[in-house]
Amino acid sequence: MHYACLRSLNRFACVAALVGALAIGAVAKEPDPGLPPQRPVFRVGVAALSADRVAVERRFVAATFPLLLYESIRAVDARTLTDQEVVAYGTRRLEAARRDAARTLSAAVERRDRLAFERNPSATAIGAARDAVAAARLRFDTLASMEPTLAIERERPVGFVAALEAGRLLPAIPAGIDSLLADDRPLRDAAARDDLDALVFGYAEQIAGYVVIDIYLYHAFLATIERIAVVTRLAEEIAADAADVADAVASSLLGRPWGAIDVIATPSSAAIRVDSALIGLGSARIPFARPGDYELHVSASGRAPVVQRITLEAGEAASLRIDLTESTARPVRLQSSPSGANVYVDSVWVGSTPVTHRFAPGSSTVRMTRDGYLESRFVVDQTTASVVSRALLPDSIDWGQEIRRTRADFYRSLTWFVVSVPATLVLWGGYQSILGVRSGPDILRLSFEEDQRMVRTGNILYWSALGGVMVNAALLANVVLTIVDYVAVGEGFHNQ
Repeated sequence: MHYACLRSLNRFACVAALVGALAIGAVAKEPDPGLPPQRPVFRVGVAALSADRVAVERRFVAATFPLLLYESIRAVDARTLTDQEVVAYGTRRLEAARRDAARTLSAAVERRDRLAFERNPSATAIGAARDAVAAARLRFDTLASMEPTLAIERERPVGFVAALEAGRLLPAIPAGIDSLLADDRPLRDAAARDDLDALVFGYAEQIAGYVVIDIYLYHAFLATIERIAVVTRLAEEIAADAADVADAVASSLLGRPWGAIDVIATPSSAAIRVDSALIGLGSARIPFARPGDYELHVSASGRAPVVQRITLEAGEAASLRIDLTESTARPVRLQSSPSGANVYVDSVWVGSTPVTHRFAPGSSTVRMTRDGYLESRFVVDQTTASVVSRALLPDSIDWGQEIRRTRADFYRSLTWFVVSVPATLVLWGGYQSILGVRSGPDILRLSFEEDQRMVRTGNILYWSALGGVMVNAALLANVVLTIVDYVAVGEGFHNQ
């Protein structure tokens, strides 16, 4: 009896353990809270200046100065979020998900309760309504218990309000700065209206013939106002300070240190590349570049290219002037069979075959590539001919089999040639013997029939030897062709 009880207890314990494990697994698998996607871009707007205190004839600065700022800061490509912004974005994202979960739960409860007043609702409908309420409540509870420490991308591409492309600024903020510092509702409304993350705004005021411009940046998700710069100038000269103010605005928008690279090259057709990317012809500027190392490459037709390494420090504006000198390079025409192969000279694409490229003094590595064919690689230097042709081999070749085949063909052709030469020598020797007999005194002892038979034999030997020479020449040509094929396959194998 005790044994039976013990067995029953063990069975009960096993069932309880199984149920507990399933419950733990169900708890461990958290439901997907369904968070809304992150904002794809960091949206920036630029507003006209509030210029109520500027004479009418000078109010043009209210539009021209912000537009000048936009033309400079439009090159800002990405925003690095601060720690406070990461928390703010996470909190806003979580709050949006909680509001959506609350609406979903309220709608599910309403649908379930509505069934209670219906006549004879089906069991399936009642079960589905209860399941919907349970799922909605689980999502709501999960979101309610989450902390706003969500995974937020630190760097986000910057996008400006589309109207700025057409030269249209956002409306000016009429409220004064002191009023906004006490209540930022006008800024919040402006940011919400255009779905902005940041808003550049400011004020213009005329004092004793001068115009004072005060520029601010409003961070919508932090609800903070940052003072950028103050400019005091004559209205006609105010544009001179736009670049400096734009740099200050860009620093706030970027959220990271930056520098600038300015390059002027001669001739004006010189292609300017930075890290292999073409940035301009003759002159180019990279604003708001990250500090670090860059490779500058300047080239022009008929000129010796210049490659220079640049180390850009934070806050530095690197200015370079590159004068390209006449090149001593010589043209080499590159061809391939089949044509249309991509040609790379020292890893730089120069065109498709057939193409003519000017090679600088020294040696350069050339690669030809084409889909379905093996790459051909060779070196061009001052001893290379002015035309280089390459036969591209299919990439489906079994090189081991090809090498064995061409080697066997070469040995076979060489054997036939070696065997054919002695036969020709024997025939020619027989002809020379008959010619010697007929040229000597023994010819007088021969009868007419014997002499005629010797002449016929000599003719046969002569023409046979001549035919043998022709066969030998053909077999020798075949030897040359097979050895060329053998060498070509060997080169293809080593160049693959």
